[in-house]
Amino acid sequence: MTIGSRIREIRGDKTVTEFCRIIDVHRNTLPSWESGKTSPDGEILARICDVFDIDANWLLLGIGSKDHIVTPPSDIDEDILRDVIEGFEENMKTRGKVMTPEKKATVITELYMIILEEEEEDQQKKRDNLARILKLVA
Repeated sequence: MTIGSRIREIRGDKTVTEFCRIIDVHRNTLPSWESGKTSPDGEILARICDVFDIDANWLLLGIGSKDHIVTPPSDIDEDILRDVIEGFEENMKTRGKVMTPEKKATVITELYMIILEEEEEDQQKKRDNLARILKLVA
């Protein structure tokens, strides 16, 4: 299941226009996401999760339950994942690079795993390491 198909699942029986109005995007954008031609940026993904009370891990990676569950805490470090996604998106935008949503999800997942496996406890150092890795990737 792709990010686009998960967004389509979230939309349910709402029309494209209605769903786009709720998340504040242009109505021509949604079909492109749902078909997998493009994918939303980190800010829009966060908005979808907030508005529809969707678990970010499920929306981004297809992991776990669709419904946002407050307890117990997830094994996924949401701060690190958010940093990886935002850093990757910014790097891609700055360099004018384009990837399929599936490839983007794969790269983000791999970057997340690399950063997560670091022995470093200092979050700022992890962010600095992520920035260095992103320069090599995109």
